[in-house]
Amino acid sequence: MIHITSRRVQAFISALAMLSLLLIPAIAKANGTPIRVRMAYQPPLSNAGPQDATGVIEIAFEDGEVHGDVEGLPATEDMQYEVWLYDSKTEEILSLTAFEADPSGITRFDALFDEAIPEEGWDVVVITIEDNPDASPEPDSRWSLVGTLADAEIGSELVPEELPNTGSRPAPSENAAMYAGLALGGALAAGLALAVFLPGAGREEKR
Repeated sequence: MIHITSRRVQAFISALAMLSLLLIPAIAKANGTPIRVRMAYQPPLSNAGPQDATGVIEIAFEDGEVHGDVEGLPATEDMQYEVWLYDSKTEEILSLTAFEADPSGITRFDALFDEAIPEEGWDVVVITIEDNPDASPEPDSRWSLVGTLADAEIGSELVPEELPNTGSRPAPSENAAMYAGLALGGALAAGLALAVFLPGAGREEKR
């Protein structure tokens, strides 16, 4: 049996292991994978608007992004729509963005925030019908399309090539994920090399 007695080698291996653990969350956050929620008219929560309207809402919580594609919502000058996150247990509700429907019947919208979107507790996404202009920060009682986060899909189909400039939120570096991946790969390669050539790196004791 071989025991490694070089403290420097042991400390270096421990440092590599810690580096790998720190880099994995950074790579996951750089990816910013959104969830995709299917929206439809679903009583009893839905109580207004066309019953054949449908849509998809994508939410990237960590990146603070919302993308939407809805079909069948009517466009009028005195009416707009607002997207909310809703907690059915506490009845807490959070506004994400408002939009006006396109006269063509197909509406796409995007919103980019200066910070991450809180993601704890929400189980429903709601599109309400609001007055335009809307003087109240509270949701209207007219709930149109509803979707549940429990049925959400992972991934994106709606992210545009260019996001709207809605604030001073710094854009993530395009090379952040690549650099993190290279660093992690280098750390793992170094660890593997140590494992292979370790008998010559420190003192050995055979039993």
